[in-house]
Amino acid sequence: MKKNYKIDSEGSGKRLDAFLVSKGTGYSRSFIQKLIIAGKVLVNNVSGKSNTILKIGDSVSMEMPEAKKAVKLKPSGGLSIPIIFENEEFLAINKPAGLVVHPAFGHADATLVNILVSMRPDLMRLDNLRPGIIHRLDKDTSGIMLVAKTEDAVAFLSKEIENRKVKKQYLALVFGKVDPQKGEINVPLKRSSVNRKRVDVSAAGKSAITNYEVAEELGKTTLINAFPVTGRTHQIRVHFSYIGHPIVGDVTYSSGSQIAESENLGVKRQMLHAYRLGFIDPKTKKWLELEAPIPQDFQDLLQKIRMGK
Repeated sequence: MKKNYKIDSEGSGKRLDAFLVSKGTGYSRSFIQKLIIAGKVLVNNVSGKSNTILKIGDSVSMEMPEAKKAVKLKPSGGLSIPIIFENEEFLAINKPAGLVVHPAFGHADATLVNILVSMRPDLMRLDNLRPGIIHRLDKDTSGIMLVAKTEDAVAFLSKEIENRKVKKQYLALVFGKVDPQKGEINVPLKRSSVNRKRVDVSAAGKSAITNYEVAEELGKTTLINAFPVTGRTHQIRVHFSYIGHPIVGDVTYSSGSQIAESENLGVKRQMLHAYRLGFIDPKTKKWLELEAPIPQDFQDLLQKIRMGK
């Protein structure tokens, strides 16, 4: 399927890849960049580049891959996702830890998308590879996610995220005593060229900013309120590891002794929870704030540490 766009004043001045993300295609920026490299995106009938700056009157066409329908899960498993809020335009869900967001290599089914499609079959009418998904959480991160139910909501919410108008708050339990108790971590991040499952701090990377406040000091750990300004992959995890306070249970960015300490505490995943989102409701156009209850494993660990202080 091919989609065609005529650039007006709203699209003028934008990079080609950023423009296509803002149009609610349902694809991530990195995926769109791959389509551009493959010659699937034309600007004025010529293959474009990701950093092509669009002008009023330009014609953009994108050849979209045929959507692969997610497998509907059998109800016998009793799998479902807790819904925090829902209206005609979107739903907010509380993603459990241990669940991959969408099908990928090694995770063909039983992902969040598969479960969502079984719960809300109408999502497939959006006709993309990741129906309704406008942002993601890591597999072992729990918490609130927004899922668009209409093309208008996909476009609106994607643009709000791109323009950094969605306010995010995470809870993170990190190693050590964090000082200062309130601050900003502003270091660029880049996918590791050695291990593609890691993200590194790199001057050649993309801007990444996380604000934070200490919520509670808990013995050898600290409970943090983290407020990411940007939305880079693994951002909070890498940023706190960079300042010497990796997230408890994060085996990718912790030292060997810290991994052992997490195991001694009985931790089986990184203690990172997407707690609150503030955003404009695409239906009412009013500001809305929603929270995802703290999962039981997180609560139990906090109680265990408090009792042991």
